[in-house]
Amino acid sequence: MIQNPMLRRDEGIIIDKGHICLLDQLMRISPQIKPHVQEMAMKLALELKDIATRITENSLVILGFLLLLFNYRLFSRFNFDEDQVLNLFEFAAHHKEAVELFRTVGFVDKISDFVENLIMKQRYIGAVRFICAFKLADKFHLVNLLLRQDMEYTKQK
Repeated sequence: MIQNPMLRRDEGIIIDKGHICLLDQLMRISPQIKPHVQEMAMKLALELKDIATRITENSLVILGFLLLLFNYRLFSRFNFDEDQVLNLFEFAAHHKEAVELFRTVGFVDKISDFVENLIMKQRYIGAVRFICAFKLADKFHLVNLLLRQDMEYTKQK
């Protein structure tokens, strides 16, 4: 997948669910990454970073970028601070893979603030996914309300 990246279009690389599935499985098995493979992943990640920061409505590109960053241990090479990474997570929060990645990279201590930001930015599906995954229903008694608000928000679009 790294050697022959995803489809290329005018706006850049296109990632589909199949690629996300492969990157998710890579995260689960956590193999030793050889330096030359890491370099190829870095080239792809640089291209994805440009797309991810420019076109935030493409949550699969953002999720793919995050999976590449952490699977190939590239995070330290991008000069991101935690707030920037958490901001990217917000755009991909409605994907089930984002929940496990969030847990794996050690952001669990930031979960309450993260969910509050999702709610504030009207990303209700992601908020509900994280509330359920991290068993925060007692703290956020809003699950049904959030789902109703998401339905209303979607109708208004």
